[in-house]
Amino acid sequence: MITPSDLPTRQLTIDRKVIDNFIYYQCPQCTKRRKINVKKFKNNRKTISIRCYCHSIIKVNLILPEPLIDFSQQTGVLINLTRGSQQTRITILKSLQSKIEIRIQGRHLTRKGDRVKIHYRDTATRKEVFVRAIVTHNYGKLISCMLT
Repeated sequence: MITPSDLPTRQLTIDRKVIDNFIYYQCPQCTKRRKINVKKFKNNRKTISIRCYCHSIIKVNLILPEPLIDFSQQTGVLINLTRGSQQTRITILKSLQSKIEIRIQGRHLTRKGDRVKIHYRDTATRKEVFVRAIVTHNYGKLISCMLT
């Protein structure tokens, strides 16, 4: 008679995004789907090990969402480096680690693909911040940029 300890264990590694403290994955060995609550793990560890029903060990690399930084009507200046250092006053709406969304307060010539420099004063640290970015979307007065 074969016992579970006699079965060969296979170690697999997968990357999964954490969505509302849960990860959803499908075992590559037996194709069973599972949903696991990782609330107690996500602050301490970035990799967890899970034993599947088929006795394979799956190492899951947790991909955490980017933290949202609230700028709450932070003002600054957008300098368009592609179009001759044109300066425009802006309001920063939302900023992530890799993306920033701004509202232009005046007229501008900024287009998709332009290189820009965003200058503002951080209210928490009270330091001048210069950020280089590339415009990814232009919705009239609303602009989305990817940080470089």
